Amino acid sequence: MPKVTVVTATYNRADLLRRAIESVLAQTFTDWEHVIVDDGSPDETWQVIEEYQRKDPRIRGFRKGNGGVASAMNVGLENAKGEFVCILDDDDRWLPGKLVRQVEMMEKNPALGFVYGRMSIERNGKEVEVFPYKHRAHTMAEIFTGNYIPTLTVMMRRSCLEKIGKFNTKLRICADLDMWLRLAEKYPFDGLWEVLAIYRYPEPKQNLSADKVRRLEEHLTIFSKIKTGKQTGVSRFLKFKRIAQDLFDLALTYEERRQYLDAAAQYWSAIRMFPFVGILLWWPEYDGKRFTAPSRLARPYIGMFRCVWKLAFNYMGNS
Repeated sequence: MPKVTVVTATYNRADLLRRAIESVLAQTFTDWEHVIVDDGSPDETWQVIEEYQRKDPRIRGFRKGNGGVASAMNVGLENAKGEFVCILDDDDRWLPGKLVRQVEMMEKNPALGFVYGRMSIERNGKEVEVFPYKHRAHTMAEIFTGNYIPTLTVMMRRSCLEKIGKFNTKLRICADLDMWLRLAEKYPFDGLWEVLAIYRYPEPKQNLSADKVRRLEEHLTIFSKIKTGKQTGVSRFLKFKRIAQDLFDLALTYEERRQYLDAAAQYWSAIRMFPFVGILLWWPEYDGKRFTAPSRLARPYIGMFRCVWKLAFNYMGNS
């Protein structure tokens, strides 16, 4: 049995998948298997997987009908044999010492459910920043407040995964966040404060607005189920703040799309959840300025009335 299983879900990335596989082959730690799941790619992705399977028996490929990243990842988990499981997206890559550093950490700390590290973010072939920036998360409440866990740097204990279950296939964007929260609720975790991987910043998509709406909606689905109390470290106050922030962000996005009814409803929900929600979001026009709290606080209230006014104006114009 290999010590580590690397799981890669891939779709239509024959041109980039080679980089990801080569970064696994370059690891200084060699006791691994690489499970690659082709999620119904119409391009030559499967041919690339077959090519590498012939070269190295540690690489195993699986094919399935297109069903999304979470479903493909679950196929990988079902076929994982390693004591530890890592995730590597098909367009990202690891630095050579990634596995050896994390295996050492997991073996020295048998209580840990997972560990993570930092990643270098690459745009157009150049490193632009490192994430997480300054914050090293150790608690579930910290993940709940902001997802500081780069998926491509995570190493999980497979015995823990078997107890909490697989990725939620109903979540198409935030299944990884849901997984970290479920793991953190049951098991301690820690981070290596060093760069272990390189994240390729994706090309702009055609419908960024729709992606943002879906991401925020999935946040609300995940966060609404989080239990408050000592076990999770998430207070009711913190939960209300976090949900209200996403409701407010969702309202802003709906308003940008001129979906004024949906926007007004989300503004109202955010205000009811946390009346001071306006001061939670960062606004570039206020950056570096002082005494902006009153205008920031008024934003959701003004936004809600603006949407109601536009709905009334449109109604009168059509009647």
